[in-house]
Amino acid sequence: MIFEPGRLTILVLDEEFARRNAMRFMLERMGVRTTRVAASSGEAVERLRSEHIDLMIIDDAFAGSAVDFVSTIRRRTRGRIQQMPIVMCIRADEKLVRSARDAGVNEMVAKPVTAESMRLRLREIVLRPRPFVRANPYVGPCRRRRKELKLLVSERRGSIKAKGPDPFNPTLKSPPQKR
Repeated sequence: MIFEPGRLTILVLDEEFARRNAMRFMLERMGVRTTRVAASSGEAVERLRSEHIDLMIIDDAFAGSAVDFVSTIRRRTRGRIQQMPIVMCIRADEKLVRSARDAGVNEMVAKPVTAESMRLRLREIVLRPRPFVRANPYVGPCRRRRKELKLLVSERRGSIKAKGPDPFNPTLKSPPQKR
């Protein structure tokens, strides 16, 4: 299977105009042809009901609690909206990361978001979709990854210039800095 971002329709949910447009521009540069935006949860739900959306990107600072919005989508809707893949752009905060995972977020992209990190998360969703789980109280994607994702040489960890510690694995140290 080939990752083709041009075939995706993505909803960007962020109340801040500048962040919405920056994300839309980043996605367009990646090859995504159809991007929709929403500034409020009501607008997002209306778009989800009326349009074909493949996945949603939400900022962790959305409307005070993006985690609550994701939790509501997972627990109070049904069908394609409930099972829609959700990517959260998130701060390196362990409690917030756990809350987002428990709310049913499919993938997380650490802030500051780069085009490469977003592309890799979108690729993960398309090429390795996870089964949907309903196990009270959890509703969302299965947290286990079963298939190995074949990465291109340019996508391997050593080829991406990392800055700072890995927020999702605190045991990893920061890469040595060049002087």
